[in-house]
Amino acid sequence: MMRNRPPTYRVYLVFLAVTALAYWQVALLQNSLKWDVMDCYLPWRYHVGECLQNGIFPFWNPYTHCGYPIHADLRSVWYPEAFVIGLSTGYTNLHLHFLFVFYLSLAGLGMYLLSTHFARDWRASFMAGCAYLLSGFFTGHGQEMFGIIAATWIPFVLYYYIRLLKYRQFDDVLRTSVFVFLLVTGGYQALWAILFYLLLAVFIVRMIRLLRLRRAREAVQLLKLNVLLLLISVLSLTVIAVSYFQVAPHLGRLSGVSLEDAWFMPFSPRSALSFLIPFATVKDAAWYDTDLSMNNAYAGLIVLVFFVFSLFRKRSSLLNTFLVFGLIALLASFGRYTPVRSMLFHTLPMMDLFRHSSFFSYFALLAIILSAAAGFSSFLKHPHEGRRLLFRISLVTGAGLLILFIYGLMNAGPGPFLFLGKIVSFREWLMQPTRYEHVVIHASIQIFLLSLFAILISKCKRRIYPALMLLIILEMTLAVQLNTYYTVVSAGVRPMDLAANLKQRAPAFPLPQADIPVSEHTDASTSYSVLWRNTTIYSKVVSFGGFNSFRLEGCVSLADSFPQLAEKVLRNPVIFLSDSLKPFSPEIDFAASGDNSILYTEGDVLKTIPGQLQKSTDDSIRLTDFYPGFASAEVSLKNPVAITLLQAWYPGWKVLIDGNEAEIFVSDRMFMSVLCGPGNHRVEFVYSNTLIIAAFLVSVIVILLILSRLIAVSFRGRKKLAVAAIAFLWIMPVAVFLIRFNPSEPYSVKKEKAYRDAAQKVAGSGVKHAVFNTDNELLMRKYLGEAGFKGEGYFYNLTRRTDISLMLDYLDSIDKQGVENLARVSLFAPFSFEEACVLSSWDCISEENLNDFGNVSLLNKGGDRRFYETFNDFEQAVPGWNGHVEALDSLNPFSGRFSNRIDGDSPGSYACRLKFGEGTVPGLPEGRITVLARVRVRGNAEGASLIIQKRRGNLAVETFPLPLGGLTKQTDGWVQVAKAGTFGKDFLPDDELIAYIWGSEKTKLYADDFSLEIISGEFCRK
Repeated sequence: MMRNRPPTYRVYLVFLAVTALAYWQVALLQNSLKWDVMDCYLPWRYHVGECLQNGIFPFWNPYTHCGYPIHADLRSVWYPEAFVIGLSTGYTNLHLHFLFVFYLSLAGLGMYLLSTHFARDWRASFMAGCAYLLSGFFTGHGQEMFGIIAATWIPFVLYYYIRLLKYRQFDDVLRTSVFVFLLVTGGYQALWAILFYLLLAVFIVRMIRLLRLRRAREAVQLLKLNVLLLLISVLSLTVIAVSYFQVAPHLGRLSGVSLEDAWFMPFSPRSALSFLIPFATVKDAAWYDTDLSMNNAYAGLIVLVFFVFSLFRKRSSLLNTFLVFGLIALLASFGRYTPVRSMLFHTLPMMDLFRHSSFFSYFALLAIILSAAAGFSSFLKHPHEGRRLLFRISLVTGAGLLILFIYGLMNAGPGPFLFLGKIVSFREWLMQPTRYEHVVIHASIQIFLLSLFAILISKCKRRIYPALMLLIILEMTLAVQLNTYYTVVSAGVRPMDLAANLKQRAPAFPLPQADIPVSEHTDASTSYSVLWRNTTIYSKVVSFGGFNSFRLEGCVSLADSFPQLAEKVLRNPVIFLSDSLKPFSPEIDFAASGDNSILYTEGDVLKTIPGQLQKSTDDSIRLTDFYPGFASAEVSLKNPVAITLLQAWYPGWKVLIDGNEAEIFVSDRMFMSVLCGPGNHRVEFVYSNTLIIAAFLVSVIVILLILSRLIAVSFRGRKKLAVAAIAFLWIMPVAVFLIRFNPSEPYSVKKEKAYRDAAQKVAGSGVKHAVFNTDNELLMRKYLGEAGFKGEGYFYNLTRRTDISLMLDYLDSIDKQGVENLARVSLFAPFSFEEACVLSSWDCISEENLNDFGNVSLLNKGGDRRFYETFNDFEQAVPGWNGHVEALDSLNPFSGRFSNRIDGDSPGSYACRLKFGEGTVPGLPEGRITVLARVRVRGNAEGASLIIQKRRGNLAVETFPLPLGGLTKQTDGWVQVAKAGTFGKDFLPDDELIAYIWGSEKTKLYADDFSLEIISGEFCRK
């Protein structure tokens, strides 16, 4: 049947369709991906893409852990996908949806090819491919992209390596090395470390076979080819090797993990339920003693039957090798429940470098699917001989499912099944049922499907293959769908909303604001929906926090051993001056000192510091440039002082003062400091790593040479086409790199050009009023002066949360003045949806993009797009508003006589409650609507939030909160805050729209002039 095998591209298209069908929520952008893929993969790739888009090599990530060499985190930079997408478009969350479907369908193709070594019928290989891409590994690890990438390339590595063992061809050495490169640079390290021993086992079995057959010459030839494979793979991975050896002395984890860590998150024996009913594994993680993403090894119910069937058939030595290895891997995956993981940990290299024992279960799954493919192939060849055995296996399997069904039913309790209750919220409906209900539901489904299978094999005489394949795909797709909302996607989270939020973040690399301490930048302050970890990377603000196991030793020491010292130093801005240096000692009470600029360093460093350091009130320091691997500042000093940049020291950093290199010393366990003499100076912190660049070029050239050879082989006999393809292979990456890394126009030059162009466009427009949301007010003013702008300019930066209040006040003031024309400039600064809502009454006459760094918009006062507006100044009753009269305060009004007090006794403000069906609002607007809430507040806003909410009965369907903490202080006057949100199209007549402030026991806040505006449609101006 291999002779009738369809073209490979057609098989891949079918796998693509199967993937899109099974994971339609991902493929059709209906629900966002979740957990690690959003917490880690996206922010790291996003940063690499931002670097490449702006002509900056991705050496350094300055935004988490106060900077670290992202190139040394082996998962983040060197994978070809990062360069292809990073150089072309940059990353958004939408790219991950495409990649998810692409990798799973490609994984199916890899298994299809691999199984041809075990099954002689291509139809059995097709079954293996479908089972693999629909397997529990991908469903369980749907949020772990590095694991998905590894599982995509492992079948290709095995396929070509087994070909190499069989046919001993040089080209198979090259093919294997390409996929080894993809696996190591992009995949999770645990999987390729375990794979190494599977390859070694297959090699040893093959060598023993050759030697037993007295084919010594072939054995020697095979040994030489394997040595060659090792050498070529090492050469292609030069950049990985150099990165590893550079970072190893500065990263404690590379020396190994503890056995306790190696046991962490096993595929526990109870997780074996997933072989039959994976839907039972998404509840009660504690009962399984592992994470929900680690306990699904489902290969398919019918596939499992064929696996057992294959055990009663003659098997090749290759398949037996996989089966034995799979059994050992399964036992190792149990972690502390068997001694196998401990034995491997203590005896085999690399087995002590990773956590998560459950990754071993992948190789058991691999063996099951390959063995099932062999059994399926045997059945298709002689269907009459295997029917009776398959029927018996099905009966035994069905009996096991029946026992599970009864077990679940007996423990589910006497009450009604929660799955059968009314579905008010799909998310809550998923979460409420118990594990026992999951057991009952999936066991009953599996019994029904297994019954269909038994009927098919016993009754169906003709065309049994299409019926079996349809049943296998149906059964496994159903299993995928049952688990998808638990381990793959986030219910109710729209990918397009996340993409819109990412688009609102500051483009390129904005300057850190000098008046904001680093401690204020946290994931919590920059989060949105499921984007809640490593979010300072999107906002491009320096933070000491971050979610990453890759941490330099200095960061680990400061965070874990000296948190008081960390808290002290992080109260400073990114760059600051110091005149007090003290010897570091673990016994120091770092919290006792009120001076945050004191630097603690090693005693031998203090001995080298000449003279006395002294700050002056006339001293100044101003950042002029800041991007990954570079920071520059202009300083004016009366006396010598120390300058500290809150970025982690790592070999490759150097400091230039007026072009001359100065000596760096490490302060506060990890940061870079330098001494600077009196006078006016330009100080530059520069990171470079020529060895890594050289290693990168070696890896690229080796891979391009390999691909060139493989292209020449593939187009043998078509010389012109081969030459054209090879030329394209070499010219295209060079051309793209030269476009992005134009030596005549580096990033700093492009940034200044954007400011110059913006100033000229504003000055040339003739407007008298302009608002500037920029990261560098001095640079903007400089070029406005050069361009001859004589109008009124108002500057703000929405990186500072408090600036939204100032911007709103200014827009209100020009509105009262009757200003008809306005220029709006946004450069290297985040975009505010609230700003766009306020400006919705202005018509955009023209808008010009400034090299993707921002834009210049010319606005004319236009028509009012508000569908409805209500305003409460708490002077009299307002329709649609309700609250407690006792909470009105006459001592602290903003306007009129009263304000609304929010405190521990009255935690909720007056609330605006609107129902479209009750006549409060004239009619239901068509399509999506945007709501803007604005209110004046003063006082202590700790624990308080301004909330806009859509409620359906007692359920909050959509909520848009604005935390008010930090926007106002007890001693401040009144500030204006605003929150906007766009609601979905399913706004029903009985739905209720609510806007209110909710506080905590610590809140003591006053609110006045509370307004709510409903704006028809969905819009975005940036």
